[in-house]
Amino acid sequence: MEEQQKVKKSIFKKWWFWVIIVIVGLYAIGNSGDKSNNNSVVADNRISTQETITTKAEDKFLEITATMDFKIIDKQAIVTINSNIADGGIFEITVMDDEMKTLSDFVPINQGIIEKKFDIPEEWGVTNIACISMFRFNLAEHPQPQTIIDLYGVKGEKMKGDIIQEHIDGFKLISFDPVGLAYPSEEAVQEASVNEYKSVCKTIKYGTLARNADTLKNEKVVYKGQVIQVLENGNNIQMRVDVTVDEYGFWEDTVFVLFTRGETDTRILEEDIIELWGEVGGLITYESVLGGDITIPQINAKYISILEGK
Repeated sequence: MEEQQKVKKSIFKKWWFWVIIVIVGLYAIGNSGDKSNNNSVVADNRISTQETITTKAEDKFLEITATMDFKIIDKQAIVTINSNIADGGIFEITVMDDEMKTLSDFVPINQGIIEKKFDIPEEWGVTNIACISMFRFNLAEHPQPQTIIDLYGVKGEKMKGDIIQEHIDGFKLISFDPVGLAYPSEEAVQEASVNEYKSVCKTIKYGTLARNADTLKNEKVVYKGQVIQVLENGNNIQMRVDVTVDEYGFWEDTVFVLFTRGETDTRILEEDIIELWGEVGGLITYESVLGGDITIPQINAKYISILEGK
């Protein structure tokens, strides 16, 4: 027993024993530090990864894409907008007729799409209907939601992409090009346009026209007359037309008429009785077959109807 105690005491007295103890202690401390550093690196990597994910998510919304489609179905004007603008972003949508009568609404986008339907008022009648739409930040009466402002900036200054336009005072916006459609059809609008044009044309007494053709230039006029000469160059027509019937039933008072014939228009021949609508083109002077100058009023015809033919 005394020998065992002596052995134990002798080990504690050895210098190399204490060296081993110190080395083991330092190793343990080093391992603890490495674990702490490793944990810190992992945490930093997690933060960096999270920031990258957040940045990519924001970039998805900041690089803006958007399209607008407009159609008319069953007396409804239908506007469809597709965009990656974040949910809740408000688009201003307006449709208007030829007389600038408007229908409008402010519509939030949801899951990348808006479909807005407007009932077309009966009083709009036959007309052209145009559609315009904007996404903007400078309309005090209809501000964007705070979530949209936080994402895109107070003035939309964070928005990117080819569709983004610069506006006044540093504001950015989306403004789609206007789209127009005939209502209820192209044919109806064309007919209404012709009728409207004809309705404002008037007949000016020939004497007044002949004296004041330059002053009356661009006045819309209508005349009935007999064709006395036709010159054709493709679809471009030059005619001399007498527009007054004397007391014996003979035609007189000549005007010079320029007209571009449409692809479906019937050819006009000499001695045809026609009705023409157009605009005064001033005076024109040409040389007669006898060599003298003749000056008569010119009319640039827009529409011609053959009343009687050969």
